[in-house]
Amino acid sequence: MKLRKVMVGLVIVIAIPVVLVLGYAIWLAIQLDTGDVLIERAATSNAPSFAAKAIFAASDADMIGTSYVDGILQPIEGAHDALSRIDVDKDKVNVSDEIVANSVTGWPGTLELSPDSRYAYVIETRGVRPTKVDRVNNVRKDLLAGRSLATVDLSQDMPTVVRTNDIAIDPMSVSVAPNGKWLAIAARDDEWPITFVILNDGVPIEVRHPRVSLPSFPPPPPEALAQESFAGASYLRIAPNGHTIAIHVQSTYLLLGEVIFDADGNPSDIRLAPAMQFTKCMSVGRWSLDGRFYIVSDTNWGPTPGDTFVAGPGELVSIAIEGSSGKVVSRAQVSLSPEGMEMSRDGSLFIAVNMERTFHPDSFPFSLIPRRKQGSLSLVSFDANNGELKTIDGPLAFNGVLPEDAVFDRDANMIAVAIFNDRVETPKDGWVELFAIDRTDSSPKIVPTGKRIRLPRGVHDLAVA
Repeated sequence: MKLRKVMVGLVIVIAIPVVLVLGYAIWLAIQLDTGDVLIERAATSNAPSFAAKAIFAASDADMIGTSYVDGILQPIEGAHDALSRIDVDKDKVNVSDEIVANSVTGWPGTLELSPDSRYAYVIETRGVRPTKVDRVNNVRKDLLAGRSLATVDLSQDMPTVVRTNDIAIDPMSVSVAPNGKWLAIAARDDEWPITFVILNDGVPIEVRHPRVSLPSFPPPPPEALAQESFAGASYLRIAPNGHTIAIHVQSTYLLLGEVIFDADGNPSDIRLAPAMQFTKCMSVGRWSLDGRFYIVSDTNWGPTPGDTFVAGPGELVSIAIEGSSGKVVSRAQVSLSPEGMEMSRDGSLFIAVNMERTFHPDSFPFSLIPRRKQGSLSLVSFDANNGELKTIDGPLAFNGVLPEDAVFDRDANMIAVAIFNDRVETPKDGWVELFAIDRTDSSPKIVPTGKRIRLPRGVHDLAVA
């Protein structure tokens, strides 16, 4: 009798926490803001060809898309970071034989092409996984630090590394000047947050570290600092005028920098204007063609992992730039976690790549989380006269884990989307998926084509020639 009472007591002691955890998980899943219902559309059989010389895609071989949450890397024997060339019209793919070091742990912005598309510039935010390690506590801190810039020759079918330069701690984004003569690189490095790279015929010949003193900001909460570095700059983008740079700090603050050039016309220093705050958590940005507006993607995340988990829909934000200051003139809601964003070549459309919550694994309690199995796309129009943004289609659903980037073709009739990996037990590859823009009605719509171009696992950054 006593034994039975003891056993019953043990069952109760064990069951109560389990029930509480389960109940909390279900409650939390119900409370999560899911935004607009995802749209499902049948694939078209009348998609136009992708109007471009080639698409280039960076693949990070060190992890899978859900490693952000559970740290399980699932390394593939013999796999390496790569840059792939996709000739869509020929249905042909060439994957670099050499290692082209890159990392998904920064915002999309680690791959940039020279204006003539002869060279690609690829930075590595975090390095390779430690030897014989297949699980880490935190991919943003436990992977080795990145420092490198790879210059890749694209003149032949096979991408070939021609130079590697040491830049700074954790390079976050690279931007090429409109004249193709220099690069600017943002890094999570308090000493060298901004780096200039001088180019000769597209190839680096000098690395310069201007003395940049970023303003002091309130520190993020301790739980955020435990997860990742907030040092230095998180992103930058050179303006069409070739001398103004938009700089993101802590993914929260926006600074405009005016580049100072030496007698040879090379960047030597930068003068920073006061910081501005218009968003909660910026990922990437794009200048309008005339440089009057700077458009950013606000993921609506906070600094801690919990903030990311419960964040509602993000938005694109249009900022009118006048001199060294700016003001918000328009906002357009998209969907959850819009890390990636791209502008069409004519400057009239933006495509937002919404990760939704696909970065969560299938294990319990994550399996209860809504918006975990599909990413989405949102199409946004842009009025270059007044900076107005308007969401005109989406969120259009598609399958895949951690979609982070997209590019338009030359005519803005097609879109290519980077998808890190599939939601399977052991993902082996990633892909680029093609979508068409249907203009038969008064308002353009995104339409799936059903075409996937398989690539090495870890596709996260795209560029189009």
